[in-house]
Amino acid sequence: MFQLRPSLQPSLSKAIRDCRVTVGLTADAFAERLGQPVSFVQQIEKAELSIDRKRLRTCAEALGVSSDELLDIAWSGYEELVVLQHSN
Repeated sequence: MFQLRPSLQPSLSKAIRDCRVTVGLTADAFAERLGQPVSFVQQIEKAELSIDRKRLRTCAEALGVSSDELLDIAWSGYEELVVLQHSN
């Protein structure tokens, strides 16, 4: 079973939001592609909903990227955050 490290969830949420903005989608347009209300997108982007394999794949497809690309972006953001936390 696929399960993300809980501490990676905020970085993945940020990666999803950053990709959405980069491809030029509003939260409303992204929600429409997902077939979900805009509140769903807001919860995903604020890391209020956990992101499982199905949600990750669905978000990636709606953004026109792969799940691996989103994970790579999230992981690089997570690594930067860990480095910053350790330097303080």
